[in-house]
Amino acid sequence: MTEAHLDAIRKLKIEDGDILVLPQDVSPSDINQFMDTLRELATPPQRVMVIVGPLDKLSEADMNAAGWYRK
Repeated sequence: MTEAHLDAIRKLKIEDGDILVLPQDVSPSDINQFMDTLRELATPPQRVMVIVGPLDKLSEADMNAAGWYRK
């Protein structure tokens, strides 16, 4: 993942239940590397959701599946 991509991550103190929004132009291999790094570094393991692209584009069905409910 390039430094520009890392700078675009909105939250770096990761806690259980957080939502991490990555830029839309991140490559699939960089996403996989990011997820692997999250799994390796999180102590204790954290449950997070990683979204690539704008959060407002997430469908209502996806939000419901994640336990969110749009009002």
